[in-house]
Amino acid sequence: MEIEAAFRQAEEAIYPHFMSNDSCHSDSPVLGFPPKLFRCIYMVWRLYQTPQWSSVDLQTCQDLGQDLIQWSHYVSASALDNLVDRQTDAVTPHGSIVSTGPELTSPFHSAPLGPTLYILGCRILLHRMSSVYAGSKPDLGQLLQEGIAAVRQLQPTQDYFAEYYCWPLLIIGMHLEHQTDRNLLMSQVHAFWVATNNGTMWRLADKLLGLWNVETDSSC
Repeated sequence: MEIEAAFRQAEEAIYPHFMSNDSCHSDSPVLGFPPKLFRCIYMVWRLYQTPQWSSVDLQTCQDLGQDLIQWSHYVSASALDNLVDRQTDAVTPHGSIVSTGPELTSPFHSAPLGPTLYILGCRILLHRMSSVYAGSKPDLGQLLQEGIAAVRQLQPTQDYFAEYYCWPLLIIGMHLEHQTDRNLLMSQVHAFWVATNNGTMWRLADKLLGLWNVETDSSC
């Protein structure tokens, strides 16, 4: 229960600083979104750690699945809202746009990819617990496509939250089957390590390569 207590303290400490409309915080992978999002992610991970998935409450899985979908909608809506705000700020008194560069046209600039990747990672884990996850079961292929699309948007040379991205990259990577997708994810992992010298990212690369090699050997 020490982890639960520490998580609660962190949640309480972060919440007063969360302001979705604060330009200083909107790009933060933590302060840019309500702490309750990470509570939902934590609950999914706890369920996944249950020794026997058959003992997991079915209704809890269904509720978490719906919560994650709602959080995904929230992330998308926040991206559009922040994008509109930034475009409005860039309008001159004469009505012309100061800049039309990627920082004004890409929603990923105003909505951190971290929450998106964590949400997708959790939905993938719920998919794995298919024996207890019924109802509107997400399509794994679609989730992985969305995950790869998000991974492609990462900019390791500019984003130094390498440690933060390791967990969702692991979850997505361990479910990839196509070599092109694996190569893309691994190139991003390597780029993060080169840019930040993050040891966890290097260990992530070793772990994924080990998992993929085992799958290759077992299929031979």
